[in-house]
Amino acid sequence: MLYATADFWKVIGTLGWGTSSNYEAMKVTLMLNGRDWCLDFSTTYRRVLGALRSNAAEAGFGFCYDSWDDVLAHTVGLGKATYDACMADPRALINRMEAGDYSESFTYAVPDEYDFLQLGREALEARLEKCKAEYLAADETEMIDALCHTSLQGLNDKASELRDKAVAVVERNGRAGYRQSLTAANHKWCLWNLLSDVAVSIEAGIL
Repeated sequence: MLYATADFWKVIGTLGWGTSSNYEAMKVTLMLNGRDWCLDFSTTYRRVLGALRSNAAEAGFGFCYDSWDDVLAHTVGLGKATYDACMADPRALINRMEAGDYSESFTYAVPDEYDFLQLGREALEARLEKCKAEYLAADETEMIDALCHTSLQGLNDKASELRDKAVAVVERNGRAGYRQSLTAANHKWCLWNLLSDVAVSIEAGIL
């Protein structure tokens, strides 16, 4: 198991958080190490993150909102030197949050068991069927035609085309009314998230 030692922080340092916030690419990089390695890494990450949160709370800085979570995760992502400095002076976390000097969210870069389940073939195919059913219920025949008889690899190959079609559906339904537009937007994000996860699964060698 990786603990909060030089090994853990060495891995953190290779990701380049702070110069980039591309957490999907970082997640792929980590997932290439395999499921068991990633679960150990995730356990250590959450322990290190929890220690930072507890230390800040003991100093009187404890908050329950997303931006605070993002600041804490961002601090771990920046590496051991920044982490140690914030453990010594938790006020630095507040200063960073007030300055908006952080990105959302390094936690997304750290794969866990859920990622491996969600990025498996069975789960992705089930999500594809859900997308088809949603567009069918909305009578979006063009989207159904584009999605039917398409493999997961096929989805990845025409991801750009499918994203554009999903946007067009939202725009068309927006002219038809608020409720239709809201439904279409939900369908769009269902599809867009699926396309992103298919790409990650392929890059990570899961599919």
